[in-house]
Amino acid sequence: MLPNVFDRFTKGDAARTRTEGSGLGLAIAAENARPHGGTLTAANAAPGGAIFTLVLPGAGD
Repeated sequence: MLPNVFDRFTKGDAARTRTEGSGLGLAIAAENARPHGGTLTAANAAPGGAIFTLVLPGAGD
């Protein structure tokens, strides 16, 4: 799932249906970072979960 996490309409595990969602949140966040020269990445966290990192260029960059 991690390679597609920023794709539009991608949702997590189908077994977790407690809340409805469109699957657009991370796609929108990644698109919002780009015009600012930034990136949004995802990685697996040990022992479970995920780490999301938003990097934006500084004023002097």
